[in-house]
Parts: sequence; structure tokens; C-alpha cells
Amino acid sequence: MGRIAGCVLAVLLTPMGIAAGLIDSPTDLSNWITLPPPQVGDDRWNAANADSQHEWVVLLRGDRPSVRPRIDAREKGSPYPERQEAYPPMPFTIQQGSMQEGLSGEWFSVQVTDGWVIGFDKGEWGGALWWFSPDGKKRYKISGDQVSGFFKTDAGLLALSGIAHGTISRGRIIRLTRGGDGFWHSEHFVDLKGAPETAVIGADGALIVATHDRLLRVHLDSGSIDVLLKDAFWGGLDPKSMILAPSGAIYLGMRHGVTQVEKMGAAYRAKWLIPNAEFDRRLPEGFR
Repeated sequence: MGRIAGCVLAVLLTPMGIAAGLIDSPTDLSNWITLPPPQVGDDRWNAANADSQHEWVVLLRGDRPSVRPRIDAREKGSPYPERQEAYPPMPFTIQQGSMQEGLSGEWFSVQVTDGWVIGFDKGEWGGALWWFSPDGKKRYKISGDQVSGFFKTDAGLLALSGIAHGTISRGRIIRLTRGGDGFWHSEHFVDLKGAPETAVIGADGALIVATHDRLLRVHLDSGSIDVLLKDAFWGGLDPKSMILAPSGAIYLGMRHGVTQVEKMGAAYRAKWLIPNAEFDRRLPEGFR
């Protein structure tokens, strides 16, 4: 998905700072330090937005919220591994096509009864949803949706669809079904009113979705939405992974840091986690 346009600082990170940030950062999030979240457009947010050297993936090791650096393979058109690890690997290699066809960009796949459904997402340049045969030799276009993740649920096979670019942010959840004609079709399921970034299924079966500027709980049995956070600061920081901890806390991995969201009384509050104080001192000029 495209990133929101913002004022990006021209910054320099020393090789020492980059290496130390990646190598020395603890993997257990309980060992990270907590700061107030940056605000969109301020110096702290601009510096975090510019810090493409540090993009974090959150995961559970046992029951402990943990983190690792994200390996960026977007230039090869391969998927974010954290979004694919729940699904089996494909037995064939994706041969990308043209942007006009919607066959280029990052891709996300899920195995279905008669093959594979694969979504291509090239941000503001488009994308599409395709079916491929088990051996990858046959295919057809399902829809023009730009998909960024699949979820097998009691409500059926669902996918996140949408785009954020410049002032545009739109998104929805679609449902994929195989019709009596033998072909796969997509249908509208829930309007998210913003581009989805990442999501996870909760213990109660609801889908927790981070959009470009909100955190939502989507009840799949009714399609109703609870807004947990609004006016979130992470638009432009590429939150691409999310976990639910046994404590009930929600963690989102993104550029420069990790956001922890917890319920406090009747409201949800966000905290900003970074690896350590040394990491903070090595931040680009302007993030103080």
C-alpha cells in the first residue's frame, strides 16, 4: 500500500547506529523502553517515517511478545513473510505480468480447494485478485481488489482490500466464494472506511484490523465494527504485523518502533516502544 505523503526529514544514520540498532536490540518486547507516541507531522513522526533501516515484525515466542527485523524482499515481488507464514508455500514460482493486468507488485496467497487465490498489490499503480491452478499454469482474474492479507474464518475466506496514497485512504473486507459455475468471486463484506494495514483474528473470532488511522474490532457474525482507537499516528509508518498477547494487549510492528495498545478503563491507549536508550540516542536529528 502507498504511504501517506508527509514532510520527510533528510536524515543520516551512521553505519554504527544502523548496525547496533539491528544487532543489539532485544527480541523480548518486555525489555524495550516506553515513550509517548509521536504525533503525525511532528519531528518525532517525521524521523520515524524516514527510518527505513528499522522495520519491525512482532510475533509471539511462547506467550511472550517478541520482535525481529523485517526482511524486505519487495523488489522481488515476494510477500511479507509474516503475512504468509500461516499458509503453505506455493509449489510454483510466480511469474509477474503487467500493471495493466494487475499481475505485478507484492503478492499474497492462500490455498483453496481447486488451486490458489493470489492478490497482487502495487500500491497507487493498482493490483488485482487472481485464481491460479495447483501447478500455476492456468489463471483467471477474480476482481480488481488490491489485497494485503487473507483470513480463513467461520464467515468464510476473507481478504483485506484497499489503498492509501496521498490524501486517499479507502478499504474494505471482501469475502471470496466459489460459485456454481466453478469460478471464484469476490463480494463486499465490510466497509473499513480506511485502508487496511494489518489484521489478526482474536480468540472470540472477531478480526482486529489496523487501518491507516484507526484500530478496529470487526464482528464477523454481524459485520458491526467497534472503534478501539481513532486518529492513530501510524499512517506512514507501515504497520505490517500484529499480535494479540495473552494479557489482552495488542502489538503492532512498524517503522522505527512497536506500538502497544492496551485497554485502560473504558478506553484503549497506545504506547510507543523502542529497543533501548542507546538506540534513542542514535536517532536521526530531530527525533528528541
